[in-house]
Amino acid sequence: MLRSAFEVLSSTWRGVAFARQISETIKGLDTGNSAFYHHFFISRTTCQCSFDRKNSQLAASSSSESSLHLPLTFSSFNYYHGSFLLSHGYASTAPHFKTRSSALEAVAAGLVDPSSRILTHFKKNIDRRQLTARIMRRRNLIEVRDMIRLYINKLDTLHIAALLTKLQWLMKRVDTSSSAQEMNTAKECIQLLVPIMQRSIERMEGSRFQHVYRPDSAAACLWALAKLPPEILNLVPTAVLDGILGRAIFSANTLHDSAPRTMSLLLWSISKLSSSNKPLGSTSDGNTPTPASAAPLFPGISMPARDKAVSAVLSMTLSPQRMAPYLKQCSPAVLAQFSISLSSLGRMSDTIAQALSGEVIMRLNNLAYKPFKAADFVGIAKGFAAAGKKDVTVPLLAAIAAHLAEDEGVSAAEAMLTGAWKPEHLSHLMAAYADAGVRHDGLVQAVMVAAKVKLALFHPWALQQLRDSSKILGHKESIS
Repeated sequence: MLRSAFEVLSSTWRGVAFARQISETIKGLDTGNSAFYHHFFISRTTCQCSFDRKNSQLAASSSSESSLHLPLTFSSFNYYHGSFLLSHGYASTAPHFKTRSSALEAVAAGLVDPSSRILTHFKKNIDRRQLTARIMRRRNLIEVRDMIRLYINKLDTLHIAALLTKLQWLMKRVDTSSSAQEMNTAKECIQLLVPIMQRSIERMEGSRFQHVYRPDSAAACLWALAKLPPEILNLVPTAVLDGILGRAIFSANTLHDSAPRTMSLLLWSISKLSSSNKPLGSTSDGNTPTPASAAPLFPGISMPARDKAVSAVLSMTLSPQRMAPYLKQCSPAVLAQFSISLSSLGRMSDTIAQALSGEVIMRLNNLAYKPFKAADFVGIAKGFAAAGKKDVTVPLLAAIAAHLAEDEGVSAAEAMLTGAWKPEHLSHLMAAYADAGVRHDGLVQAVMVAAKVKLALFHPWALQQLRDSSKILGHKESIS
């Protein structure tokens, strides 16, 4: 009777109706406490059903190498077996499901625990790059959290970097002061990721696979963490930050991987995350600065780890023997990031300052190199102004002002009226010239003209910064 019932079902199944028929058939059978098994065919995949009346659970497992276990009750069996298995590609010979949302919907619906073996097949056969792409397609913080729960045992540094990058990107678009739910969800994401990062660091201690913690992934992790609000950054222990940084430096030395962008990101992240006893101050990327008195403290990178990492990065990149050829490989954005990071860390030596300044001036007069953008000019000016080396800073800023005053026949005023120059760029550039004490009447006039045109786009803090800087530089006209 059992065999004939299953033979009928296996030959006439159609979608969800098949799952419902199996469920109803099993309900009507008196099997006692023992389990029964019968093989039936779905396309070219052989599945095995078992029913245990005592536990009221139905489990299906594939006869292929990677088995799928479904510890489901009858109430959810129809949904999963019909929608999850048959509609999402399990009937084909492909080793993974063809949709990206079904598993997340299962977790979000609360029908199954994320740690359940129901998703073993789904998690086991996904490619690393496919998982990264799925992470970057998440649209809100809840989906990011569900991705972490779903793939909690499969995440490596590449995926952690993608998750943190997506998290900070979403947090920039959330008003944290008025949205407690988003802030709590973001904190939950970090609380889930911290143990994963800790385990990945411990797993590589003393292992010959330490190079798996690639420097570019580690730099991306630290960069994304540095971009997060202090309230969330508080949840990341110093040991985790030190461990990620240590693995990045070790793998960079082991793999001889000192790519300019990776090293500049590492230095910038170290400069932002090493304030273990200082609150966050104003930002240099155009974001609204946080008042020093109101910003909460955060653990940050320890001082020994910071000093060791900075020395290692400089020895790999800007040592006297490597400095000149290394700077030739750097893009304008990397040169700007080096300037800001080294001045913030107090490691802008005379030799490095002269080499950086000479490289920038040479590129300004050579059209063969990639042109500088507004953010690059601002970063270089702010970095050298903060370094306090007058003998190098004054001629460099004068060369930048002269270049902006007549850039390929376009005046500075005309260039700054375009969308390439944001209001934050104008205010930061004026602040850098005011801090360095370098006055160029043509540049100041061009900035003020552009500021009047874009007045409605200024943030209050940027407008006040521009007013203060213009007074220091002797500009008498007011902005209103």
